[in-house]
Amino acid sequence: MNRKERGSIRQNANLITRLERENVRRVLLASAISVLVLSPVWLGHILMRDLRMSVMLAWIYLAVTDLLEICFLASAYYLLRSKRSEWYTRFLCCYWIVEEILLLLLGFAGTSKMSIMMKFLLFVAGGCLVPIIPPIPQIMSIVSEVLILGAHMLLGNLDFERVVYALIIVAFGNVVARQSYLNYIKQLADYSRLTDVTRQAETDQMTKLLNRRGLERRISSVWPVCNRQGTEVAVIMMDIDNFKKYNDSFGHGAGDTCIQKVSTVLMKQAKRTSDIAARVGGEEFLILLTGIRQEDAVRWAMECKKTIEDMQIPHARNNFLPYVSVSMGICHCNLKRDRREFWELRSEADRSLYQAKEAGRACIFMKDQMYARTMAEFGSQERMKERAFRSI
Repeated sequence: MNRKERGSIRQNANLITRLERENVRRVLLASAISVLVLSPVWLGHILMRDLRMSVMLAWIYLAVTDLLEICFLASAYYLLRSKRSEWYTRFLCCYWIVEEILLLLLGFAGTSKMSIMMKFLLFVAGGCLVPIIPPIPQIMSIVSEVLILGAHMLLGNLDFERVVYALIIVAFGNVVARQSYLNYIKQLADYSRLTDVTRQAETDQMTKLLNRRGLERRISSVWPVCNRQGTEVAVIMMDIDNFKKYNDSFGHGAGDTCIQKVSTVLMKQAKRTSDIAARVGGEEFLILLTGIRQEDAVRWAMECKKTIEDMQIPHARNNFLPYVSVSMGICHCNLKRDRREFWELRSEADRSLYQAKEAGRACIFMKDQMYARTMAEFGSQERMKERAFRSI
């Protein structure tokens, strides 16, 4: 399966999830309307004795219906708040099966033909106008509506003329439902395409990290929230050591591969949804970590640096280390105590990165203090270089 096919499958899955989320939202509204509007209507039927069932059964039906609708209301609210998309399909199937049964019982409970007709119209409206129905469920809905009309006709509840009127309403309702489905799918597809175009414009195509434009957009939305909530943040600037030597020795193709390997480490390390990793220069990267203490930011940088060095990517013969290493500069700030702008922290992280380079590279600097300096062991550097060059 190629990348295009995987992207298409992922896009279709996203469309289905969005469609189901919209239907869950509509279930929330429909359940609220049922409790606030339809229950008083049913109560009126009970008081007027306009039912084929006993008063006791009518009260039981009302109580069970309200209880179920309240449960569905609470469940829909929970699913929307928690974003438990894996439960959407099961929840919607359960809701519509129960709802169809309740509306079906309601339709057969009327005493007059007009009452039965009105309840059937409510059944059609609930099935066609409330959910956004995909093709196969819509066909099943049409079949059930026709069968119910046939049952009413056989039982003598509705005459032929009213059945014909009802069939016309069924056809009209399903045309509206089908058009609603097509319009919504088109909106989702347009939104998905727009999102993809925006993502491509804001992503560095070689590393799949954010580019400068993407970084600016993310910062513009994230930084005001961080300042408002008084979050602890860390801005980390990272640079691949002596990358020009690497390119001169191995060529630009190998240089691109090296950058991709380093970027893969960054993506794995910056794994929280709040973490931001961007490529801001040829071999220069920026990472923003939010909700992190100073010592944890240093620990994160040390782990990231060690992971890159442990890959043992061969470097140029005249480099100070036989393998690729990185230098880092960190600026940590508690925005609760000191409200600052992002560019101020970035400038300070840049200064720390410059200190790391001036100190000999392959180290981390924060607030004039050095961390995790990598030194080649005496006598091992030449052996590692020879082994690395023999593997090329």
